[in-house]
Amino acid sequence: RLRAAARRFQRAAPRVRRAASSTAASSAATHRTSVTQHLWKLREGAAPPLNADGSRAPAHSRVEVAYDLTSDAELRNRYESAFGTLRVGRLLEDMDALAGSVAYLHVDDGDPESDPPILVTASMERLEIRDARLRLDEDYRLVGSLVWAGRSSLEIVAELRHKDDDAVALSAAFTFVARKRDGSGAAAVPALVPETADEQARHAAAAALQAKR
Repeated sequence: RLRAAARRFQRAAPRVRRAASSTAASSAATHRTSVTQHLWKLREGAAPPLNADGSRAPAHSRVEVAYDLTSDAELRNRYESAFGTLRVGRLLEDMDALAGSVAYLHVDDGDPESDPPILVTASMERLEIRDARLRLDEDYRLVGSLVWAGRSSLEIVAELRHKDDDAVALSAAFTFVARKRDGSGAAAVPALVPETADEQARHAAAAALQAKR
């Protein structure tokens, strides 16, 4: 099923260096919030260079987006639910876009002459709402971190954090798979080398879950 999805995606999208052409991006942008527009725009820029051994650290692909709801009335209106809280559905859309940008920055080798592989969302799991209030009169930041990389798959954790105390309000884990653009199968992704104690702990936990599958 993943191969079929990748082939459909390939036929639908032009073969270009970056994630989308300017025309396609402009058309799609009319249906995106300012947050998702920013996340997609990240994929048009250059990725950090690979390490000498072809690996990457989590910091190379970490992405953060601010939700300044207290000072941005338009943003607040777009994210307000019927219950006067943040719309979880819209936040999940942002999380998926965030995870996609993290995955893209990890697999992009930074070479303008080569095309990065096609990335397909394989799953979203471990959704946790830790603060059900999700108040609109607070500021947040959405942080995406790559926690595990296999031969051709990636796991990214997206966390909505309170800006004042950094507490996690909402989190989810996304698995992406990399496919060759010619539809011939899986594409290899750079190895992940966690550096900090937190990165190493997250990597170990994700690897343990992967081993059970």
